[in-house]
Amino acid sequence: MKLASSDADAVIYLMSDQPEACRWCGVRTIFVELKDGLQRHECPRCKAEYFVETDFADAESKVPGSN
Repeated sequence: MKLASSDADAVIYLMSDQPEACRWCGVRTIFVELKDGLQRHECPRCKAEYFVETDFADAESKVPGSN
């Protein structure tokens, strides 16, 4: 997965206790651990990409390129 320049404007979703599935089509996602509980998910079916965070309170400061 490559990081796009638009990542700084990305929405960060809060992680649940269930395995992550694409929020658009429902397929299990492929993910990369970034840092401090932040993950970047990609759907193998529809190619949607998004971030998932374990602690939503400070998630915005963890998006690559936002600092």
